[in-house]
Amino acid sequence: MVKAAKVMRRLAICLLNFIICSLFVFACGKNTEKAQEFYLKGKEAYTRQELDTARAHFSEALNHDKTLLNAHLMIAKIHYFKKEFGDALSRVSIILKENRDHTGGLFWKARILTVMPKKDNADEQTLELQAIESLTRVLELDSHHIHARSLLALLYEKRALYKEALAEYLTALEEEEALVNTRANLGLLYRRMGLKDKSIREMKTALKIADAAEVNKKGLQVIMGEIEK
Repeated sequence: MVKAAKVMRRLAICLLNFIICSLFVFACGKNTEKAQEFYLKGKEAYTRQELDTARAHFSEALNHDKTLLNAHLMIAKIHYFKKEFGDALSRVSIILKENRDHTGGLFWKARILTVMPKKDNADEQTLELQAIESLTRVLELDSHHIHARSLLALLYEKRALYKEALAEYLTALEEEEALVNTRANLGLLYRRMGLKDKSIREMKTALKIADAAEVNKKGLQVIMGEIEK
Protein backbone atom coordinates (compact mmCIF):
# COMPACT_ATOMS: atom_id res chain seq x y z
CA MET A 1 0.00 0.00 0.00
CA VAL A 2 2.83 2.39 0.94
CA LYS A 3 4.67 1.61 -2.30
CA ALA A 4 1.51 2.18 -4.35
CA ALA A 5 0.93 5.50 -2.60
CA LYS A 6 4.47 6.63 -3.44
CA VAL A 7 3.99 5.69 -7.09
CA MET A 8 0.71 7.63 -7.25
CA ARG A 9 2.36 10.63 -5.61
CA ARG A 10 5.20 10.58 -8.16
CA LEU A 11 2.71 10.35 -11.01
CA ALA A 12 0.78 13.30 -9.60
CA ILE A 13 3.98 15.37 -9.34
CA CYS A 14 4.96 14.46 -12.93
CA LEU A 15 1.50 15.42 -14.18
CA LEU A 16 1.63 18.74 -12.34
CA ASN A 17 5.07 19.50 -13.79
CA PHE A 18 3.79 18.67 -17.27
CA ILE A 19 0.83 21.04 -16.89
CA ILE A 20 3.08 23.85 -15.61
CA CYS A 21 5.53 23.37 -18.50
CA SER A 22 2.70 23.31 -21.02
CA LEU A 23 1.27 26.55 -19.66
CA PHE A 24 4.72 28.14 -19.74
CA VAL A 25 5.28 27.12 -23.36
CA PHE A 26 1.83 28.41 -24.32
CA ALA A 27 2.44 31.72 -22.59
CA CYS A 28 5.83 32.11 -24.27
CA GLY A 29 4.27 31.62 -27.68
CA LYS A 30 1.72 34.35 -27.08
CA ASN A 31 2.28 38.11 -26.92
CA THR A 32 -1.13 39.66 -26.40
CA GLU A 33 0.13 43.24 -26.20
CA LYS A 34 1.99 43.01 -29.52
CA ALA A 35 -0.96 41.24 -31.12
CA GLN A 36 -3.34 44.03 -30.09
CA GLU A 37 -0.89 46.64 -31.39
CA PHE A 38 -0.83 45.08 -34.87
CA TYR A 39 -4.58 44.43 -34.75
CA LEU A 40 -5.29 48.13 -34.14
CA LYS A 41 -2.92 49.07 -36.97
CA GLY A 42 -4.84 46.68 -39.18
CA LYS A 43 -8.16 48.26 -38.22
CA GLU A 44 -6.82 51.72 -39.05
CA ALA A 45 -5.58 50.56 -42.46
CA TYR A 46 -8.88 48.76 -43.08
CA THR A 47 -10.80 51.98 -42.32
CA ARG A 48 -8.63 53.76 -44.90
CA GLN A 49 -9.45 50.89 -47.33
CA GLU A 50 -5.77 49.92 -47.55
CA LEU A 51 -6.72 46.25 -47.62
CA ASP A 52 -3.33 44.70 -48.37
CA THR A 53 -1.67 46.69 -45.60
CA ALA A 54 -4.48 45.80 -43.23
CA ARG A 55 -4.17 42.10 -44.04
CA ALA A 56 -0.41 42.23 -43.35
CA HIS A 57 -1.04 43.79 -39.93
CA PHE A 58 -3.75 41.27 -39.03
CA SER A 59 -1.48 38.41 -40.09
CA GLU A 60 1.30 39.82 -37.92
CA ALA A 61 -1.15 40.06 -35.01
CA LEU A 62 -1.90 36.35 -35.44
CA ASN A 63 1.82 35.57 -35.43
CA HIS A 64 1.89 36.99 -31.90
CA ASP A 65 -1.43 35.51 -30.76
CA LYS A 66 -3.05 32.72 -32.77
CA THR A 67 -6.15 32.85 -30.54
CA LEU A 68 -7.11 36.35 -31.74
CA LEU A 69 -10.23 35.31 -33.64
CA ASN A 70 -11.23 38.85 -34.61
CA ALA A 71 -8.00 39.15 -36.61
CA HIS A 72 -9.09 36.06 -38.57
CA LEU A 73 -12.49 37.70 -39.06
CA MET A 74 -10.97 40.90 -40.44
CA ILE A 75 -8.85 38.89 -42.89
CA ALA A 76 -12.02 37.03 -43.94
CA LYS A 77 -13.72 40.38 -44.62
CA ILE A 78 -10.76 41.51 -46.74
CA HIS A 79 -10.93 38.30 -48.80
CA TYR A 80 -14.68 38.89 -49.19
CA PHE A 81 -14.30 42.43 -50.52
CA LYS A 82 -11.57 41.22 -52.89
CA LYS A 83 -14.06 38.55 -54.09
CA GLU A 84 -11.75 35.78 -52.84
CA PHE A 85 -14.73 33.90 -51.46
CA GLY A 86 -13.04 30.51 -51.04
CA ASP A 87 -10.27 32.06 -48.94
CA ALA A 88 -12.83 34.06 -46.97
CA LEU A 89 -14.82 30.93 -46.17
CA SER A 90 -11.67 29.05 -45.13
CA ARG A 91 -10.75 31.84 -42.75
CA VAL A 92 -14.25 31.87 -41.22
CA SER A 93 -14.03 28.10 -40.78
CA ILE A 94 -10.96 28.61 -38.57
CA ILE A 95 -13.00 30.91 -36.33
CA LEU A 96 -15.97 28.56 -36.07
CA LYS A 97 -13.73 25.60 -35.37
CA GLU A 98 -12.45 27.44 -32.29
CA ASN A 99 -15.83 28.91 -31.34
CA ARG A 100 -18.89 27.60 -33.15
CA ASP A 101 -21.03 30.39 -31.62
CA HIS A 102 -18.87 33.30 -32.77
CA THR A 103 -21.60 35.65 -34.08
CA GLY A 104 -19.23 37.53 -36.39
CA GLY A 105 -17.98 34.27 -37.89
CA LEU A 106 -21.53 32.93 -38.36
CA PHE A 107 -22.79 36.15 -39.96
CA TRP A 108 -19.90 36.46 -42.39
CA LYS A 109 -20.16 32.78 -43.26
CA ALA A 110 -23.74 33.49 -44.32
CA ARG A 111 -22.72 36.56 -46.34
CA ILE A 112 -19.99 34.63 -48.11
CA LEU A 113 -22.25 31.66 -48.89
CA THR A 114 -24.89 34.02 -50.26
CA VAL A 115 -22.65 35.67 -52.86
CA MET A 116 -20.05 33.04 -53.78
CA PRO A 117 -20.43 31.41 -57.23
CA LYS A 118 -22.63 28.30 -57.33
CA LYS A 119 -22.04 25.20 -59.48
CA ASP A 120 -25.72 24.60 -60.20
CA ASN A 121 -29.20 25.06 -58.74
CA ALA A 122 -28.75 22.21 -56.27
CA ASP A 123 -25.52 23.75 -55.00
CA GLU A 124 -27.24 27.12 -54.67
CA GLN A 125 -30.05 25.58 -52.62
CA THR A 126 -27.58 23.80 -50.33
CA LEU A 127 -25.49 26.93 -49.70
CA GLU A 128 -28.58 29.06 -49.08
CA LEU A 129 -29.83 26.59 -46.48
CA GLN A 130 -26.42 26.71 -44.78
CA ALA A 131 -26.59 30.52 -44.80
CA ILE A 132 -30.09 30.46 -43.29
CA GLU A 133 -28.90 28.06 -40.61
CA SER A 134 -25.98 30.36 -39.73
CA LEU A 135 -28.17 33.47 -39.59
CA THR A 136 -30.77 31.72 -37.47
CA ARG A 137 -28.05 30.81 -34.99
CA VAL A 138 -26.78 34.41 -34.95
CA LEU A 139 -30.26 35.62 -34.00
CA GLU A 140 -30.56 32.95 -31.31
CA LEU A 141 -27.35 34.34 -29.81
CA ASP A 142 -28.12 38.02 -30.46
CA SER A 143 -31.71 38.91 -31.34
CA HIS A 144 -30.71 42.54 -31.97
CA HIS A 145 -28.37 41.72 -34.89
CA ILE A 146 -30.17 43.82 -37.53
CA HIS A 147 -27.84 42.92 -40.41
CA ALA A 148 -28.33 39.20 -39.80
CA ARG A 149 -32.10 39.63 -39.61
CA SER A 150 -32.21 41.69 -42.82
CA LEU A 151 -30.12 39.14 -44.74
CA LEU A 152 -32.26 36.30 -43.40
CA ALA A 153 -35.39 38.12 -44.58
CA LEU A 154 -33.82 38.54 -48.03
CA LEU A 155 -33.03 34.82 -48.26
CA TYR A 156 -36.56 33.90 -47.16
CA GLU A 157 -37.95 36.24 -49.81
CA LYS A 158 -35.72 34.67 -52.48
CA ARG A 159 -37.08 31.24 -51.54
CA ALA A 160 -40.68 32.57 -51.77
CA LEU A 161 -41.15 32.20 -48.00
CA TYR A 162 -42.98 35.52 -47.90
CA LYS A 163 -44.62 35.13 -44.48
CA GLU A 164 -41.25 34.39 -42.84
CA ALA A 165 -39.58 37.23 -44.78
CA LEU A 166 -42.26 39.71 -43.70
CA ALA A 167 -41.86 38.74 -40.04
CA GLU A 168 -38.09 39.29 -40.19
CA TYR A 169 -38.39 42.62 -42.03
CA LEU A 170 -40.94 43.93 -39.51
CA THR A 171 -38.76 42.88 -36.58
CA ALA A 172 -35.75 44.58 -38.21
CA LEU A 173 -37.78 47.79 -38.55
CA GLU A 174 -38.70 47.64 -34.87
CA GLU A 175 -34.99 47.33 -34.06
CA GLU A 176 -34.22 50.36 -36.24
CA GLU A 177 -36.95 52.41 -34.52
CA ALA A 178 -35.49 51.47 -31.14
CA LEU A 179 -32.06 52.55 -32.41
CA VAL A 180 -33.48 55.92 -33.51
CA ASN A 181 -34.97 56.46 -30.04
CA THR A 182 -31.69 55.47 -28.37
CA ARG A 183 -29.72 57.96 -30.50
CA ALA A 184 -32.27 60.69 -29.78
CA ASN A 185 -32.16 60.05 -26.02
CA LEU A 186 -28.36 60.09 -26.12
CA GLY A 187 -28.49 63.39 -28.00
CA LEU A 188 -30.73 64.88 -25.31
CA LEU A 189 -28.42 63.63 -22.58
CA TYR A 190 -25.42 65.26 -24.26
CA ARG A 191 -27.40 68.52 -24.47
CA ARG A 192 -28.20 68.43 -20.75
CA MET A 193 -24.49 67.83 -20.09
CA GLY A 194 -23.64 70.93 -22.11
CA LEU A 195 -22.07 68.96 -24.97
CA LYS A 196 -23.93 70.67 -27.79
CA ASP A 197 -21.74 69.44 -30.67
CA LYS A 198 -22.04 65.81 -29.60
CA SER A 199 -25.77 66.30 -29.10
CA ILE A 200 -26.23 67.61 -32.64
CA ARG A 201 -24.09 64.80 -34.07
CA GLU A 202 -26.24 62.13 -32.38
CA MET A 203 -29.46 63.78 -33.56
CA LYS A 204 -28.16 63.92 -37.14
CA THR A 205 -27.35 60.21 -36.93
CA ALA A 206 -30.85 59.51 -35.57
CA LEU A 207 -32.38 61.46 -38.47
CA LYS A 208 -30.31 59.52 -41.03
CA ILE A 209 -31.44 56.20 -39.55
CA ALA A 210 -35.04 57.44 -39.51
CA ASP A 211 -34.72 58.38 -43.20
CA ALA A 212 -33.38 54.95 -44.12
CA ALA A 213 -36.02 53.13 -42.06
CA GLU A 214 -38.83 55.50 -43.16
CA VAL A 215 -39.59 56.30 -39.53
CA ASN A 216 -41.62 59.43 -38.68
CA LYS A 217 -39.12 62.27 -38.12
CA LYS A 218 -41.38 65.06 -36.81
CA GLY A 219 -40.49 64.50 -33.17
CA LEU A 220 -36.79 64.29 -33.99
CA GLN A 221 -36.92 67.50 -36.02
CA VAL A 222 -38.58 69.36 -33.14
CA ILE A 223 -35.88 68.13 -30.73
CA MET A 224 -33.16 69.07 -33.23
CA GLY A 225 -34.58 72.59 -33.47
CA GLU A 226 -34.49 72.96 -29.69
CA ILE A 227 -30.92 71.67 -29.46
CA GLU A 228 -29.64 74.02 -32.19
CA LYS A 229 -30.99 77.14 -30.44
